Amino acid sequence: AIVEKKLKSGVSIKRRRNRKIDSIITELRLAESHGFIRVIFMDSFLIGETNYLIELFDRYKNEIDIPFFAQLFPDQVLRNPVILEKAVEAGMAYTVIGIQSGSERVNNEIFKRKTSNENIIKFSKMICRYDNVSLDYHIITHNPFETENDIKEGLDLVSRLPKKNAQLVLQRLRPFPGSILYSMIKQTDSKGVNEEYLHKVFMLYLIRFCAPDDKFKK
Repeated sequence: AIVEKKLKSGVSIKRRRNRKIDSIITELRLAESHGFIRVIFMDSFLIGETNYLIELFDRYKNEIDIPFFAQLFPDQVLRNPVILEKAVEAGMAYTVIGIQSGSERVNNEIFKRKTSNENIIKFSKMICRYDNVSLDYHIITHNPFETENDIKEGLDLVSRLPKKNAQLVLQRLRPFPGSILYSMIKQTDSKGVNEEYLHKVFMLYLIRFCAPDDKFKK
């Protein structure tokens, strides 16, 4: 069973075990000594108690100080902006916002993502204040669960995202065989999915991200 844990900041996350910071720094020193020039924190979110993250970033800055990638949890950073400040000071040069779907309904019901579109926009604006941080927005396309209204909601979200040092990354929905999501899609596929329509939606997201409002309306 996956148990939810509530951080002191008031943000609920799935229960996880954070490594000791000493262990992380030791491993990073070894990597640096072998000539590594960038670090990638491979996790859905680099998350923990706020004090833990602040200490990690402070020590990273003082003891490692090479560029790194990390994906922060939007709702936690919005409650504790110092986390983002410390991350950038420590050398975070690249990050991602995993939007998944621009539809809050689909995110809640299908992908179990609870971050609102308004919080995504607020978080992205915080990141784009920094000139030295590159940002990717990730959206999953060819999603048979999205209705026309869901797609309109997604296009509206994409149009409102800040574009500074940012790019839109579209990834086709390809669930693992045997997963719950895979079974759900198989049931949907049996009702018929208009692939051509989904291809057009893919292109609309790219155009909406790049084109000014007047051009997009044409």
